[in-house]
Amino acid sequence: MNIQELETKEITRLIAELNVELQDRAKAEKASLIDEIRKKAEALNIPVEDLLQEASKPKRRKAGIIKPKYRNPDNSAQTWSGRGHRPKWIVAQLGNGKSLEEMLI
Repeated sequence: MNIQELETKEITRLIAELNVELQDRAKAEKASLIDEIRKKAEALNIPVEDLLQEASKPKRRKAGIIKPKYRNPDNSAQTWSGRGHRPKWIVAQLGNGKSLEEMLI
């Protein structure tokens, strides 16, 4: 079939038929997938509800502990990893003429 030889009416009809076929195939594939998942869950004795509940949980990124990179020379308990906003003590030390390199741990 040479599409360029078709009239606009015929192309429109083909598009409509293809859209219907595409929707039908998507429904069939979805039903097949659901059936396959149910069978696998049953074989493993896992309730489908548990799978759905697990799948609906938002994925959380594991936040690792970031080691401090800078230490306040006036108060060794105050540290900063170098991420996020600068703490007030960093701003104050920079204002007093210190450099970040001087506060490196």
